[in-house]
Amino acid sequence: MQNSKYTVGGNVPADNDMYVERQADRDFYAGLMNGEFCYVLNARQMGKSSLRVRVARRLEAEGVACVNIDVTEIGSSKDTTLEQWYAGIINIIANELDLVDFDLNGWWQEHGLLSPVQHLSEFFGLILAERAGNIVIFVDESDAIRDFGQDFFALIRACFNRRSDDAVYERLTFAILGVASPGDLITDRKLTPFNIGRAIELAGFELDEAMVLADGLGKPESERLLRIVLEWTGGQPFLTQKLCRLIAESEASGDVEAWVGDLVQKEIVVHWESQDEPMHLRNICGRILHEGGQATGRMLGLYQRVLDGEVVADDSREQLDLRLSGLVVRQQGRLSVYNKVYALVFDQDWVDKTLAELQPFAESFKAWKKSKFRDKSRLLLGQALLDAQLWAKDKSLSDDEHNFLAISNDRALKAQNQRRIFVGALVTLGFVSVLAFWGWMERNRAIESEQVAEQAKQERTESLFNSQLTHASLLARGEDYAAAKEVLKESGLLDSEIVAERLHARNLLAGFGEIMGGAANLVYQGAGAALQSVAVSPDGKLLAAAGENGTLVLFDVESGELVKRLEGHDKSAGLSGIVMAVVFHFQGKWLASSGEDKRIILWSLPEGEKLLEWQAPDKVAALAISPDNTLLASSGDDNDITLWTVENGEKLQTFTGHSGIISTGGLTFSPNGEQLASASNDDTARLWDVKTGESLFVLKGHRNNVQNAVFSPDNKIIATSSSDNTIILWKVDSGQPLRLLRGHQNAVFGLNFITEKHLVSASFDRTLRIWDTDSGVTVRVLQGHEAGVGDIAIHEGQILIVPTDQCSSN
Repeated sequence: MQNSKYTVGGNVPADNDMYVERQADRDFYAGLMNGEFCYVLNARQMGKSSLRVRVARRLEAEGVACVNIDVTEIGSSKDTTLEQWYAGIINIIANELDLVDFDLNGWWQEHGLLSPVQHLSEFFGLILAERAGNIVIFVDESDAIRDFGQDFFALIRACFNRRSDDAVYERLTFAILGVASPGDLITDRKLTPFNIGRAIELAGFELDEAMVLADGLGKPESERLLRIVLEWTGGQPFLTQKLCRLIAESEASGDVEAWVGDLVQKEIVVHWESQDEPMHLRNICGRILHEGGQATGRMLGLYQRVLDGEVVADDSREQLDLRLSGLVVRQQGRLSVYNKVYALVFDQDWVDKTLAELQPFAESFKAWKKSKFRDKSRLLLGQALLDAQLWAKDKSLSDDEHNFLAISNDRALKAQNQRRIFVGALVTLGFVSVLAFWGWMERNRAIESEQVAEQAKQERTESLFNSQLTHASLLARGEDYAAAKEVLKESGLLDSEIVAERLHARNLLAGFGEIMGGAANLVYQGAGAALQSVAVSPDGKLLAAAGENGTLVLFDVESGELVKRLEGHDKSAGLSGIVMAVVFHFQGKWLASSGEDKRIILWSLPEGEKLLEWQAPDKVAALAISPDNTLLASSGDDNDITLWTVENGEKLQTFTGHSGIISTGGLTFSPNGEQLASASNDDTARLWDVKTGESLFVLKGHRNNVQNAVFSPDNKIIATSSSDNTIILWKVDSGQPLRLLRGHQNAVFGLNFITEKHLVSASFDRTLRIWDTDSGVTVRVLQGHEAGVGDIAIHEGQILIVPTDQCSSN
């Protein structure tokens, strides 16, 4: 066997000619050279530390002083005090910057009145005063910080903010590396969130980047072999290096594709727990199981849906956790298993086995099944049943497991009813028996016994009622108003036996649930395809809905009937032939539509005949019409915005500035027609001057793709929504943020003003929220959809939306 140069585990040496340079190398180096705060937050064994070593060497060659702080070397809060931890950081920086005359003990005592974090702040000022040139401090393994992390990252943010007051701080730059999301760095809501800096995307190896690895394989057809390796690993750095080493150290036989497949099976997949050295697959498994309890269950439930190919990617907490495990990646708007190796190791059998071990009812279920489903003593009751039902939510269970929980639930309900009947019968029987046995001489004792029994009955009834009230309150607190209403409905059986005060409390909660948890009044069906965009005509009579396979349909708003199907878009264009955007003329004279076929079409109303058609530079994801109906703005995959005349489709001008595509709901004219707002996947929104094409303001504040931008009717506020689950209100006249709206648990894809003071938003968390823009408070949550909710149209108080379960609702 030859001596392989491939690095499997640990850093790739900076002088190793098998190092694969990725786009992240160039972005990381450029960002730090420009003095930008950068962070590389990704799954383990993606090459973060190797990237740091390589970039640090390049920076030092340019005269930049580099410091690496590996926080795992300092110690945890179990055996390290706050003073020791911050002193440890200062000691590392002093040593790496060769501050030979620096006396840590004496200096610390001189500043004895300061807190530990203030000591570090003062030290930053000291090194900037004593050292010329730029300094980059790398914070590696940042996820290892626990109790000390909040103030530490807050200090890093403070150093960034001080640049505006003290230019010397522009020479101090930080780079953070670890297994985390930006929101994990500062989680204390009382502190400012960590939303500074530049995220460096650390993707897997692409073929053109990884060609240096082919040289070390030592086999004929080395380029073909490398292609096969990447087909198995998806470019995951650790697995790619490992499989390359296995190939280099093995004798090829027969067809190379089959040979590599056998090698993967024998050396990686089969008995993977025992031959996973250095640890990689066990790290992924451990990351998922480490969360424990409901968190692990939710991640496994989500991964089940990924295996079924049904998960649209967003930045929800559970999706981020699963992506940070390294098991899945975001590709073309969906979550998918990272590579073929992971798909073989972490298959459905592994999920089933792992879930079975985590089930809170596993032991009872196995015993019930072993009894051939006859042992009723193994069925669940009380808190055990409630815990099991909460755990099973959103997970794929077997038919037997579903039956076990269903039968347990039925038995629990029957037991409640039987207890009420039994107590009543016991009272009656006891009264008659006592009367017969003791006669009239024991009448007083019988009455006393009856009173005791009645009191016991009342206590049990009140206890059941109170438990239902508590359960409903918890569900309402979690904003599951539909479930809360069902529980409260069950409590109605006990109304005749409950005191008025408790009934009043229940009715208040029920009223609140009714207000907050509104359901759809009418469902529009028959489009025959998944829908994406919706608009309502100015007179409120027609609903236009657009979607996949060239679908563009008109519904009668009042009856819900499909009245017209508009044929004209190419069903085979792009990935799905989707019609992506639709807008009405403000007086209802025509309808405009666009999509993946790069066409913009105007349709007559109500006839639905094609009036005019022209070609756009690229697929058109968003449309907006000016208030005077003379201009049409469009945007698509070219990142630009094009302004057209409606009369003849003539191109007037192009607005450039965004570095990402404009989102489907990301274009809108201001009510006065003087400005245009755009929302982009470059995490920003922009406000443009329609006449000049000048970018007036760049709205920066979201931490992920900006999906929507809408003006308030009085033209004073712009609202933007994002895949970071938030909405931001901005001042139109200054572009300054006014208020951050939090509440959605998933990406916010739809947004519209109902009135000047009320905003409605739609999210992939399956809800709509109505907000009071003055206070930022949610005044209503609308529920009932089984899938995420996308586009929104408003007409005279009606909210018309497109959910991703392929039907429109209002």
